[in-house]
This record gives sequence, structure tokens and C-alpha cells, in this order.
Amino acid sequence: QTMRDAIAWSYDLLPARRQTLFRHLSVFAGGFTLEAAERVSDGAPDALRALDDVAALVAHSLVQQVDETEAAPRFAMLETIREFACKQLVQSGDLEDVRWRHATYVLALAETWAARLDGAEMAASLNLLSAELPNLRVALAWAMEQGAAETAARLAAALYPFWNFRGHLREGQRWLRAALAAGAVERTTRIDALLAIAGLAALQGDHSAAQALSEEGLHDSQEQGYLFGAMRARFLLGITAEWRGDIDLAAARYRESLEGRERLGPSHWVARSLASLADVLYLQGNLTEAKTLATEALTLAHAAGHAWTEAVALTVLAQVAVDGAAYEEAARLCTEALRVSQALEDKRGITGVLGTLAGAFLKAGQPRRATRLLAAARALADGIGLVHVAHSLAYERVLAGARASLSEYAFNDAWAKGSSLPLDRIIAAAPRECALLTSRIEPERASDDELTEREVEVLRLLSTGATDREIGDLLFISHRTANAHVAHIFAKLDVHTRAEAAAEAVRRGLSHLDAAHVYPRR
Repeated sequence: QTMRDAIAWSYDLLPARRQTLFRHLSVFAGGFTLEAAERVSDGAPDALRALDDVAALVAHSLVQQVDETEAAPRFAMLETIREFACKQLVQSGDLEDVRWRHATYVLALAETWAARLDGAEMAASLNLLSAELPNLRVALAWAMEQGAAETAARLAAALYPFWNFRGHLREGQRWLRAALAAGAVERTTRIDALLAIAGLAALQGDHSAAQALSEEGLHDSQEQGYLFGAMRARFLLGITAEWRGDIDLAAARYRESLEGRERLGPSHWVARSLASLADVLYLQGNLTEAKTLATEALTLAHAAGHAWTEAVALTVLAQVAVDGAAYEEAARLCTEALRVSQALEDKRGITGVLGTLAGAFLKAGQPRRATRLLAAARALADGIGLVHVAHSLAYERVLAGARASLSEYAFNDAWAKGSSLPLDRIIAAAPRECALLTSRIEPERASDDELTEREVEVLRLLSTGATDREIGDLLFISHRTANAHVAHIFAKLDVHTRAEAAAEAVRRGLSHLDAAHVYPRR
């Protein structure tokens, strides 16, 4: 009550115009820019007046400036203050009018930036849409409440790259399905929405739904003479076939999607089909054509400013380099693909780079490091609800090779270490893994997989806190020999401190014995 009284006191001190603005700003969720404040307040742009009025609200502690996520500063209300302002807005009778202005502005803004998701402004567009996502949710819900299904469906379909790259797979599907259920929409809008749902379903592993929706979209596109829809539908059918493991069918579908490419011009969708075709050709062992098509895809994607496709093509070229043991070239390509994916905050793209690095380390004779990278990629994908990591069939091949190269215990141990890393550490560590490829890679020794019987004894004692001298006395070996055993254990377990070694002993079930009892001093 004291807080509400304080808010009311500050509100009462405002002149009528600023009270009105304060009430109107309550329709924003997750913050707003000065331009948004202008449009929602009365719809008439007046940057200077908006700046003065918002600054006054900041001075009265009714609004606060939040961290900038773009060129323009953003402002927000604390939730308690927003609730008070919203109540005042309801009492004023202006709620519906202000909600209409808010939705109109946000939908127009989002549609403008969604159109830029396919070009050089992709990263900036993704960041802006992320900042406006709470407002976008409110506006989409309003559009469907008002029966504006065409607007909602068109926008939700245009936002497909955003739903995809920022990991909003389920939410994107919900908006798209709800929009199609809200009323009739134009045929091409419906096709775009169906194919967006298909793409999101495929990413979540729902291959049956993805295939059915893609086939429906292809049929409708052919009826409408919608060339872009037909190309995209065939591309999605290729993805579905690939992720089901049928690379021959996938290659055929990708080739079909490129039919009539001259009528589409040098679009990023042509680049995407070329990159995906190169990916399956690599899996078929056709490295020469895979490299040729991936290079062409990279050129087209770069010209179109489509960073995501650049990352796909770079990763395919890195896989080809790994196949030829050209590790420095693979490292360069992986580093560049990683840079592009990180700029987009595309975690799925990062999983593809990690899988490719794993393939390089496996080929170089380091299956444990490869396994840790594979586990990290899987953890990253799980963290955003992805069933398939990028370049998933190549990933599965490397995974099978890692399993075959290690004992069951060694594989599980390396997998546990890779999958236990926090997602931010996985992303931060990826550039270092790329750098390692540029140095001389020493194959792991076969004996590194397991501890010797003597090393097990030393580890048990080490887990009790025994020093090297105490370990030597207990096992009747020299202190120098005990120290050497500890060093070998550190290397084999990939740990750096005695505490980490003790934790590893606990995980292996080797720490429950009391060293002084089992190895009594003589």
C-alpha cells in the first residue's frame, strides 16, 4: 500500500499530458523505444516532445532506462508501476484505442524487420526482434482477438528465421497454427505458414508432420503457380528425407528444389539448397562436387548477405577439409563458421561446428576429445529443444566412430565431461577447440583409456587427501614414484588439481575405502 501511495503521489505531480503518456505506456511489455512511445501516445511523431516527456517520467522514477540492445535506448516500467498505470488506463476509457495503436505499430515494425531476416541485416533484425518479443506476443494475440488472421499468419510466417535461430520452435508453431485457425487467409500466406510449421516441426524431430505439411504446401504451390513456395516445399522434403537417414532421396529432393532456379534469381534460398545438397553429397562420398557446390553456395549467400547459409556452406567445406586431413584449413573454416553463427546467436549452427571439430579430432587419433565435443554439441541442442544438431548425419558418423575407438567406460567418461559443461562455457570454449587444430595434434595413447591397478590404488589414497609422501609410505614406493603416478593419473583423467582427481574418484566409486585402514602403516 505504501508503494502504491508513493506511485500515486508521483503520478499526481505530473501535468495532464504526461499522465496520459504514463497511462498509455502501460500497454508495452518488455520495454519500449522513444519512437514507440510517440506512436502509442497519440500516433503523431514528435521526437523532441517524446524525449522530454519520457525524461520527466524517468525523473519521477515512474520509468527507467534499461540496457541498450540496439542503437536506440529502451525504457521500461517496474511491474508494480506498470500495474498501477494499466489500472489508470482502464479507468480512463482509452484502453482499446491504445491497444490498437500499440498492436498496429508493433506489427508494422516486426514485419519490416522480418523482411530483413533474409539479408545483410539479419543479425541486427534478430536482435531487435528479440528485444521486442514480449510486445510482439501481445500484438499477435491482439490481432487474432480482432479476427485479423491474415496479418497474424503473414507475420508469424515471416518470422520463421527468428523462431528458428533464437530457439522459439514450439512458440513459433503455436502462433502459426493459431493464426491459421483464427480465420481465412490468402492462399500464398497459408502456404508460407504451412511451410514454416513444417520447418519448425522438422527441427523438433516430428518428421511425419513435416513431410505431410511440406507435401500439402507443394501441392498448393503448384496449383497456384507459386514458384517460391514449390521450391521451399521441395527443400523441406529434402531436409525431412535427410534427417530420416535417406540421403539418396534427400539429394534428389534438393536437386528438384533447384529446378527453375534461374527464375528465382540469385536468392538465398538457392544458396540454401546448394549448401544442403553439398552436405548430402559429402555424406555420399562425392567430395569434389560437394566442395564445388558448397563454394558456389558460399558465394551466393555472401552476395545476398544471408549469414546463416554462409555458416552452413563453410561447415560443409570444413568437413571436406577434415576428410583430407587438412586440419589447418578445417580450423580456418570452422573458425569463420563459428564467428558467423555466434554473431547470429545461432546455437544450432554452433552444434554443427562442434560436430565437425569432433570429426577432425577423431581422424587425428583423439577420440576422447572428439567425444567431449560431441556431447557438448548434444547438450547445446537439447538446451534449445532441437532433436537434430546441424549436419546431423555427419555428426552420427563421427559419434559411431568415437564409440568404436574407446572402451565403454572411456566413452561414457568423456561423454559425461562434455555434456556437463554449462551452455555458455560450451560456446566460449569452441574457438579454443578451433585453435587446437592449427597445432600439431598428438594421437591419444591407447593406454590413456584406463588406469593401471597401481594407479587405482594411488587414486583411492589421493581421494582421502593423502600427500604424495603419505601415498609413497603407504604403498612402500618412493616419493618420486608416487609423484609420477599422480601426474599420470592427472593426465589420464584430464584433471588439473587434486580436488578434481578426488571428485573423479568419487564418480568412479573408488573413494569409499579408508586408505589408512586398507593400507595400514608398518
